[in-house]
Amino acid sequence: MATMDKMVERAKQQFSKFDANGNGLLDGEELEDLAAWLWKSFKPGGQEICNEIKEVEGQKLLNVLDANGDGVMSFAEFEPSRGLAWPLRGCGILVLNLLQTRLNQ
Repeated sequence: MATMDKMVERAKQQFSKFDANGNGLLDGEELEDLAAWLWKSFKPGGQEICNEIKEVEGQKLLNVLDANGDGVMSFAEFEPSRGLAWPLRGCGILVLNLLQTRLNQ
């Protein structure tokens, strides 16, 4: 299996984990869960985030990754073969926010 195919397959698996209702779209709490996972994955110490920040970060992810502006994230918007892969954009948003949060503490 080619490297890109492996990345797409992993992305499908991850997308399915967050797609709690199985409708093929990430919205609301599903996006918040994605934001919390990214936060925990990249924040030193793996600390959890509060619900307020999780909601804000979920909306930021949607604002960047919702290519068609329909208010939800489809797998096509999520998958890594879309040029600049979602982890880079999504993680970039969260990393910048983490740095800003740290500086404001």
